[in-house]
Amino acid sequence: MYRFLQHVYYLPGACLIVTSESRECLGHLQKLLWDPREEIMLKPLSARDALSLFEAASAMYRLESFALEAFRCKVLTAARGNPGQILTMCRMASRPEYQDGRHIKFLPLRMDALTTFVS
Repeated sequence: MYRFLQHVYYLPGACLIVTSESRECLGHLQKLLWDPREEIMLKPLSARDALSLFEAASAMYRLESFALEAFRCKVLTAARGNPGQILTMCRMASRPEYQDGRHIKFLPLRMDALTTFVS
């Protein structure tokens, strides 16, 4: 992967955007991403902002007709302030395969959501 991205890195007009929990998790890619001035550190959302995002996402994906109390708690706990995970779980909750009456099946949804964040 490093060798491939090394070639991409030097292509005119190419841009690499890399996400990682830490620089150490990048392994050999650290060699390409050596300039800390081009690094943006994003912290998790605060509990208040995560809740606001959940409320907006649940409205956007029309989840109001579901029993959201338990789902909200599980999503916010699992996401740990990660906005991408909150949005992904709300988006997926709007799909029929994760619904059972007014209940959202959290465990299968969470397992499938996690696979979208693994590269």
